[in-house]
Amino acid sequence: METMMTRPRAGVVDDVEREEDAKGLEPHDDPFHQLVKYLVADGDLRAARLGRSAPRTAAVMLARLSPEMGRPCTTCNGAGGKTEDTSSGGVTRQTWKRCGSCNGTGTR
Repeated sequence: METMMTRPRAGVVDDVEREEDAKGLEPHDDPFHQLVKYLVADGDLRAARLGRSAPRTAAVMLARLSPEMGRPCTTCNGAGGKTEDTSSGGVTRQTWKRCGSCNGTGTR
């Protein structure tokens, strides 16, 4: 008796993957993420009571640690450096040169 080979078809795993992809990201309900959510909400509430807000970015955190850090560099005007034209031989080149005063951060 001769058996006929059929083309492989998507299986259960492919179906489940498609369903999960369609759902998108699911919220994390494990204890660690619950604790983080609680601490963030608590910090926001405490800050709001004092008329402040919690820092959300590294730049805001650094500026709070050192007020001087938040001010733009007077040499590069906060750009962190400048573009220099190093064209030669008909080839146009622009090279980024980091500011020596602020070491490329753009702040004092």
